Amino acid sequence: MNTMSGFEGGANTHAVVGPEAEAELTRLFQARYIDSGLMDGATVVICRKASIVYHKVFGGHACDSVYTLFSLTKIVTTVAALQMQEAGKLNLDDPISRHLESFKVTRRPGMADGMMTIRQCLNHTAGFSYLTGIANAKAGWTDLEKHEAKLLKSKKQDLTTFVDEHMARRGLLFEPGTRFSYADGHSIVAAVVAQLAGKPFQDYVKDHITGPLGMHDTGFLLSPAQSNQRPSLAIDVVDLDHPYPQPISFILKQMKCFFSTAPFPKTTDSTPTDVRGDVGLNGPVADMIRFNQMLLNDGELDGVRILSKASVDAMCMNTLPGDGELVAPLAFGAMPAENQRAPCFGIERDQFKMYRGLNSYPGQGFGLGVAVVTDAAKAGLALSASGTCWWQGLASTYFAFNRHADIGCLVFAQRVGCLRRQEALRDVINAAHAMLVDRPSANEAPRLRSRL
Repeated sequence: MNTMSGFEGGANTHAVVGPEAEAELTRLFQARYIDSGLMDGATVVICRKASIVYHKVFGGHACDSVYTLFSLTKIVTTVAALQMQEAGKLNLDDPISRHLESFKVTRRPGMADGMMTIRQCLNHTAGFSYLTGIANAKAGWTDLEKHEAKLLKSKKQDLTTFVDEHMARRGLLFEPGTRFSYADGHSIVAAVVAQLAGKPFQDYVKDHITGPLGMHDTGFLLSPAQSNQRPSLAIDVVDLDHPYPQPISFILKQMKCFFSTAPFPKTTDSTPTDVRGDVGLNGPVADMIRFNQMLLNDGELDGVRILSKASVDAMCMNTLPGDGELVAPLAFGAMPAENQRAPCFGIERDQFKMYRGLNSYPGQGFGLGVAVVTDAAKAGLALSASGTCWWQGLASTYFAFNRHADIGCLVFAQRVGCLRRQEALRDVINAAHAMLVDRPSANEAPRLRSRL
């Protein structure tokens, strides 16, 4: 296990506070992730619901860098769905077919399409695979995933067309509600929100989430100035044979001669066809700190309530069948629990070839839009990190919050892909808990440091 010296998880970790601990985190992060070349740059933040404890920009990034968030978009979509439930416009256990006409016709023989629910789309138990084939490379990717790969060649589509013409016709890996497979069901939820709100999804997000929270630089559509604030988005071509199964591995290898270790050119402004419920948002760390603090504060920030406490509670509960864990057989194609090298945050690099990395998290379940740490020791985290909710974006953007300890952690880089770098979030979570929480022994409940 590759833990950060001085900030290791476990019962015997000593509490470390003050400027020395902050300097140690800076030194270790610089050495492990920047100097090693794993990241070109990054912004690291540890916050509480009413303060920022640690904020450091590494490498060539800047305080106002605008990051491509990729799958962190899913957390925002989850908040939108919970808002709609609070307003009485939907129930998370509604079948999708109640809201979208395209799902009323059964196109999947032997499967009860009409009973696929909003909740199942939010917690990845709807049965979908992912367009980008987060596949079991050892066994090969399924025929369904081969069919999905064809969409990579298609033109971009607006959200409604994408959901109605593609997702409503897709095959499923399993009966909805029976297993877990990380997928793009959040786009279906975004289409439901847009229909019920009577406005495009990007407008709903601006009017009801980012606008009220003061996240004015976060959105699907960026100005030219904001586009120029994006760090270069680089592909990690060193380990293409590991975290990237087909068809992504093939595509990236074809691009290797053009990019090698060089970054992507900066993109131009987004267009409405970039709007999805699972990806598409861009924004600076400062905005995402506000989003994190809202969740830490049970759905409210600066007197503005975005969600009820009950909705945040629902978001942070393990919703998997039988209170399951993200290992096989419940998690499709994931590593079996007996093969895990505990404690470990996710799976080891050499195991990417055999298992679906984004389905393999021992000691963790899944809530709504976020993974939930149910056994911190098993997950390779500090004992007081149980209850941490987190997720990641493809280009190594990591977001975590623990309401019990009042600790938020953000690690934002721009290097594809996220699996090889996700230990950075583990290290920052452990550092945060070492800095802010006393743990004299395994048998004594942690207490928060009063100085912060």
